[in-house]
Amino acid sequence: MLRAGYVDVALVFRHYQESADDGPPGGDDEGARGVLLLDEPVHLITRAAGPHDAPCPDTGRSDTRPPGVSRPGPPPAKVSPAAGRPPAGPGAADLAAYAGRRWIAGCERCRGYLLRQCALAGFTPKIAFTTDDYIAVQALVAAGLGVATLPDLALRSARHPGVCAVPISGARRHVFAMTYGEPPDPPATARLIEVLLRAAQPDRSAA
Repeated sequence: MLRAGYVDVALVFRHYQESADDGPPGGDDEGARGVLLLDEPVHLITRAAGPHDAPCPDTGRSDTRPPGVSRPGPPPAKVSPAAGRPPAGPGAADLAAYAGRRWIAGCERCRGYLLRQCALAGFTPKIAFTTDDYIAVQALVAAGLGVATLPDLALRSARHPGVCAVPISGARRHVFAMTYGEPPDPPATARLIEVLLRAAQPDRSAA
């Protein structure tokens, strides 16, 4: 759609380890240009501890913070697929501990990333449900029907009080604002990207 001129800006995401480099999507298309908006963690989503549930794996207690507040995790750990998953540090999720649980997958790309992350942990997940609706994923987890992975932005936009979120070591998602054509961008496009950067990185605008 960008190439055809139907839209001026497209928001796209790429999971870390999807390609050998860490640049924006676009491949060999020299007309595609991307601005990194977010470099965010991917979380393991489990049911928050209740009377008959195990406690959250990172703290030993249920996650009762208000919606949109993410648990602080360790610094990002980037590894190549050949290197395998870095050891789960303090506060990081251990996917292998959930190898026997049912899993909830998302879109085709997210499902593929889930399979790769679980493979790094040494198992193949038993996928019981598939939906790309982040709110539905959290509702299914809160109902005890499985566990899932979600990016940080999904939790910031809407957080179910009945789920626990724990960052997965080495799992990151990058969100890009993509444009097409020779620079400079039209003033309206440049302004839109500036606003998106401020919204995605509030610390940047405060600096």
